[in-house]
Amino acid sequence: MKQSTEPAFAIRALSGRLRIAALVAATLAFVLIASSLDAPHAAIAGEDPSNMVSPATDACSLAPQANGCGAPLQSTQESEAEQQLAEKYAPIVYLKEQDEDCDRNGEAYAPTQIEIVLDNPDVALMLSGVLTDEVVMMAPSGSDLFDKGDGYYLDYPGDPRRPRCEYEEDYKALKPDYADVAYANIQREPGFPGFVLQYWLFFYFNDWNNTHEADWEMIQLVFEAETVEEALQQDPVRVGYAQHESGERADWDDSKLQKEDGRPVVYVARGGHPSQFDDAVYFGLGEDGAGFGCDDTSSPSVRVPLEARLIPDDISGPDDPFAWVEYEGQWGEKDQSFWNGPRGPKTKSRWHEPFTWEEELRNSSVKVPGGTTIAPGAIQGFCSVISFGSRLLNAFTRSPFAVAGSGGLVFLLLLGVVYLGRTTGLRGIRPLPAGASETRPLRRQRDLWHMLRASASIYRRNWPALLLIGAFYIPVGWVTSGLHSLISNNPPMEVVWRVLDEYPATEVLMTVLLGSAQAAAAAIIVTAAVVFALGEIDAGARGSARVAYRQVWQKLATLLSAYIRASFHIVLFALTVVGIPWAIQRTVRWYFLPQVIMLEDKSAKDSLSASADVVSGSWWRAFGITLVLGLIGALTGPAIAIFFLLFFSASVTFVNLISTVIYVMLIPFIATALTLLFYDLRTREAGRTSEESQQPQRAKEGRHE
Repeated sequence: MKQSTEPAFAIRALSGRLRIAALVAATLAFVLIASSLDAPHAAIAGEDPSNMVSPATDACSLAPQANGCGAPLQSTQESEAEQQLAEKYAPIVYLKEQDEDCDRNGEAYAPTQIEIVLDNPDVALMLSGVLTDEVVMMAPSGSDLFDKGDGYYLDYPGDPRRPRCEYEEDYKALKPDYADVAYANIQREPGFPGFVLQYWLFFYFNDWNNTHEADWEMIQLVFEAETVEEALQQDPVRVGYAQHESGERADWDDSKLQKEDGRPVVYVARGGHPSQFDDAVYFGLGEDGAGFGCDDTSSPSVRVPLEARLIPDDISGPDDPFAWVEYEGQWGEKDQSFWNGPRGPKTKSRWHEPFTWEEELRNSSVKVPGGTTIAPGAIQGFCSVISFGSRLLNAFTRSPFAVAGSGGLVFLLLLGVVYLGRTTGLRGIRPLPAGASETRPLRRQRDLWHMLRASASIYRRNWPALLLIGAFYIPVGWVTSGLHSLISNNPPMEVVWRVLDEYPATEVLMTVLLGSAQAAAAAIIVTAAVVFALGEIDAGARGSARVAYRQVWQKLATLLSAYIRASFHIVLFALTVVGIPWAIQRTVRWYFLPQVIMLEDKSAKDSLSASADVVSGSWWRAFGITLVLGLIGALTGPAIAIFFLLFFSASVTFVNLISTVIYVMLIPFIATALTLLFYDLRTREAGRTSEESQQPQRAKEGRHE
């Protein structure tokens, strides 16, 4: 008879006592397995599940031989070979230099000992609750954290959503007592030959798109050796640098990997601390939805060699000096999404599966074009926009009604643009006289599309003069950029700048005002010269850059006086914040100062009212079209430059050159389109005036009838 292998038959074959013992053992085994599967490894709000350790992985790490995961390396804290290997390759980091304390353009935090937050009387160990969070204790030690899991978090003094300078001041007060260290960890992964040497870096605070307490970063070296002793006799084969949600790898002999005395060099990006291979500005993609940003490792930098602290493979218990490694809670204040304080190294999948993590790394990173340029750089505005966006999001979480009110204002402006769309079409535009062309006469009504077509046609026929006029923007850009740097980097404005940097709405206002200074310089000189040249072209003459600039020089005092008057009123309104809508309204009303001064010979005093008369009755039309033309002028150069950067791997110098050339070429085109808009509005104004003057006559004739 064939013997059954079914569990039920096997149990029946046992004697009574053995059957009971087997059932008890099976029940205990089931309970133990179920409890291990229910261990708290699930992510709380904001934790990336892909970075959490699965139960199966935990089983391998806790009992590698029993679970068939491969034998672990011999690793004790006293292992001379392991410590020697860790010290041999301890990374040298370069941090972006700060000009002074609380300078957010530099890096304030260096990789340091975890003890900076342990036994710290100002740090609380918290436990998340349904309604409120509980303070478990103050000044928790590594022993206190040993058995703490999901739901626990550390809370530093300060508000991570509004860090100001508090975290940096606390850190710098504590830092002298602690060394610059990298925590070394030696790991294998089943199915992969060799092992990795990881270095985990702890930062006191993260100040990037997202701001949160504590930050853990990592690099790793891959060895093909089977033992640590063998690894000491050969070089690593590869390295991997963690960068937000991903990272970048390189062969050990790759030219992009810099080394000093055989130690890898790591350029730590300001704020978010991703590891890079060079000093530059890179595109960064933040973890957990933190979005795109700029990772800045550009020089000047501060060189910081790190001391290796080897983490043992086995933590003996709460009295172990590395008991904190077993802590599964958050190392910073709990918050929503990507503002969450991070979990520790051992909770990350890359700790237990280093080779799997390495396989997903990139071979390169995209650099943002840097250097100085007289026009808006290809992506220079990108970093500022992202920084403002993240701060605006922070502000919304703190003051949703205030930000929502600002959003409502933007919505009203968008409604105005929609309304503009109903008035910029061909409807209501008078038919052209016989023999008229796209460009003649210039003084007539046009919709936006025909303004652009006519501008292109005028540019094509008169490109030598217009291009020479546009080229004058180069020295203008040099002068205004120099003044901007002088004002923002020297007292007393640098102090004001640092204070305003904490308030998103005011920061945007000041950024717009400073950016407008350079645009105003172009409007005063370059646009005025283009306007005069168009007046000559409209009169049947050929445009001349030399004649145009001679006329601008003669009227320069009038232009400056008019712009100073207008700017004074606009700034006064804008500084009140609530007056920003009125500042925008007057900006549009006074947008045509170069046209009324150069074409109609208005004085500085009369030019403001003359420009306002042009816009009167067509404000939304003027606002919408100038907005579209401004976007064309601001985005065309950077967009084309980014295309070359991403798809043709163009050099930084080449990309900046493209952006600058395109911008200089676009200035006359935009100025021409704005002048055609001026002619369009003047024609409409004349039509309205004519109709108004005819109404009394028609009424009189109606009474006689």
